Amino acid sequence: MPPKRRLEPGKEYPIPHENRYIHEMISETIAQLTHDYAPGDTPREFHPKEHALLKAEFIVNPDLAGDLRVGLFAEPRTYLAFVRYSNSSHVPKPDIKKDVRGMVLKLTGVPGEKLLNNGNRTDVQDFLLASNQRFFAREIREFQKTIKAVTGPPLGLLGYLLSSPRHLAVLRRSL
Repeated sequence: MPPKRRLEPGKEYPIPHENRYIHEMISETIAQLTHDYAPGDTPREFHPKEHALLKAEFIVNPDLAGDLRVGLFAEPRTYLAFVRYSNSSHVPKPDIKKDVRGMVLKLTGVPGEKLLNNGNRTDVQDFLLASNQRFFAREIREFQKTIKAVTGPPLGLLGYLLSSPRHLAVLRRSL
C-alpha cells in the first residue's frame, strides 16, 4: 500500500480523467431523469424527500483552536444559513422505513474564490452530510460507477453491489 501523502487545505488533487467521469455522471443522471419523469415534473435526483427547510445562523466560535482556523473558520463570524433535512430514496416512502438520511447546510455571504463559477451564486458554501460514518465512494471513479449502477436497470445495481462487497457493506451500515 503506498504511503499516505499529507493533503494541503484548499488544494484540490484531481485524478486523471476526472472531467470525463463528471460528464458521464451528468449524462447518466439526465438520461434517467428524462426517462422517468415528464418535462417540468422532475424532482431532485438525490435526496428528493424533504423533511424540513430551516433558516439558521452559523456562528464561527471566537474561541476556536488556532489549528482549526482555516477557510471560513479563520475569523469569528456569523453567517445566514439554510438547513435541509432529507431522505435519499429515489421513490419517497414512509419515514419509518430504513433509508439514508441527509442534511445540507448552506451558508450565505461566504467570501473567497470558489471552485465552481457557473453563473449561480458564488457567495455560498455547502456542507453535505449523510447518516453514515463515511461516504460510500473514495473518489470520483467509484462515485461514477455507483451513479451508473443506480441509474441503470435494477439487475445492474444488484450486480454492482454483489461485485463490490465494500459498497454493499457501507450501504447496509447506513440503513
